[in-house]
Amino acid sequence: RKQVAAIMIQAAWRRYHALAAFVWVKQASQPWQRFLQHGETILLATIAVWHRNTTLKKVGSHGNYVGTRRIVLVVTSIGRILFIDAVSQLKEGAGNYEVLRSLDDPSMIRITLKKGFLASMDSSVNQKQRFQIIDSSTGSAHTMNLTELAGTAERWLHVATLYTESMWSQLLPVDVMSLNLDMGDKNLPVDKTGFLAKHKLQSNEASETDSDVPRFFVLQGGMLRYFKNEADEFPKGQISLQGEIELDTSARPQFVIFSVEFPRGLLVRCNTLREMDEWVSSLSEIHANIQAGDMAIYKRMELPTWGWW
Repeated sequence: RKQVAAIMIQAAWRRYHALAAFVWVKQASQPWQRFLQHGETILLATIAVWHRNTTLKKVGSHGNYVGTRRIVLVVTSIGRILFIDAVSQLKEGAGNYEVLRSLDDPSMIRITLKKGFLASMDSSVNQKQRFQIIDSSTGSAHTMNLTELAGTAERWLHVATLYTESMWSQLLPVDVMSLNLDMGDKNLPVDKTGFLAKHKLQSNEASETDSDVPRFFVLQGGMLRYFKNEADEFPKGQISLQGEIELDTSARPQFVIFSVEFPRGLLVRCNTLREMDEWVSSLSEIHANIQAGDMAIYKRMELPTWGWW
């Protein structure tokens, strides 16, 4: 009887885990639903810098230039890759996205971790975060150079295997959830992004001249980071939510975060009261989960409970 009971418990746990993974993947795919085909979900969505000929940005001290653009990079469960403008996805009104490029044939896609590109132009580039997507759908190989901002390039080794071995038909929701949640805090899904105004007197950036400066903020993996401009590969400042923080929301629509990194406080101004409430709510909830030891409750999404059984 004990053996039968153990088998039944294991079977119930497998059913729960499979259903939890299905629910997690469906919720993670919701923001991108309008771009997905029937039965298609999201494998991962991350923030990256695409090095291309859009806005010219000087790199290094030798007068060389390289085009860059900050994007949301979305990989789907059938191997499609979407390049989405990171600015358009922040405009007022949910789903107002501009798709810059769509790679629709996974058999024509390869991913490599060739980290040395642009290194001859600037030795300070973030080579640990770099990878390349190579698309041959037009008959010739077209290489797209990218820098990961919300994860490590190593996880792209796992994604690369899916392309080289054509494993998309074998991909299950539990595999998708594992890729997003089981590769360490640095590879956790992005919780929130946005352009906010940061007050210079509360900053570590000595070169600022304006009282308020726009910065691109990324909340992910228990860290709040901000970047100076579209080409930046390294954050100019960051706050760990795993430590003690205090939020002052008395002067809406701005808030101040006090932390070990910013003992005088990091003052952030939002465009609207709603935007401020969303940021404060996300910061408070994630910090509370971490402090309670629930970093792995994941994604602050509602997974099915045992009551479903």
